Amino acid sequence: MKFSGEILVEHTHSEVKTHWLERAGPQLVLDIDDAELLDEEIENTIEQYIADTGIHYVDEFASGGDWVTCQFGRVEVPIDSWHCKITGTNCPIQAKIDLTDKERFLHGCNIEASEETVQAKYDRSPEEFKEDIWDTVTDGDYEGHHHHPGTAPCSFCEDANRRDSYYLPWEMTRLTDHLGDYEDARSSVELVQEGIAYKLGDAICSTCFVSLEESYPSVDFSVYGIDLNTYDTVEYTFEP
Repeated sequence: MKFSGEILVEHTHSEVKTHWLERAGPQLVLDIDDAELLDEEIENTIEQYIADTGIHYVDEFASGGDWVTCQFGRVEVPIDSWHCKITGTNCPIQAKIDLTDKERFLHGCNIEASEETVQAKYDRSPEEFKEDIWDTVTDGDYEGHHHHPGTAPCSFCEDANRRDSYYLPWEMTRLTDHLGDYEDARSSVELVQEGIAYKLGDAICSTCFVSLEESYPSVDFSVYGIDLNTYDTVEYTFEP
């Protein structure tokens, strides 16, 4: 299981504060005097956070005790429907493998629709391939983490042609958490025209947040209490 991505941070004098969704837990506030140590300090803190909290969060979504997410499933956005990577079609069981009901999985999975692909790529018949998947999840070799369950799409990524991207809660924030006056922003004519006013409460990834000025050059976000010069992203990678 490997975690990697970008965290949004805000610089305020000698403090650095993370900004992520509330379900990721309390924000981290670091007292850092040496700016050169920023990345290292943040990365170490995030790594410790994931070790203590993040893994447990993902575990809650990766499996429900009696089921796991199929490693050949992928989320189709923006409709949030699970599709099969092999057949390229909607998954009849929505990538959910019930560990207490093997027959339901064997009959529900429609991998037979791509028999030639399975045979050519994996040198297995569809029946053998499904048995392999079942053995993998029941033996505990795979626990569903591959797809980062518990992630969510960034509504601003759709505008940036990154619609397939999903993010963990500590990689996202909301504009409402940074605005000076929500009502002023919500009723702003320019934000309405730019399509931003309707997404103020939506989750936005850290990359899209720090790129707001580039994405909307005609909007002065400081008018709404957001000084983009005080924000930055810090990359992290953690593999327990």
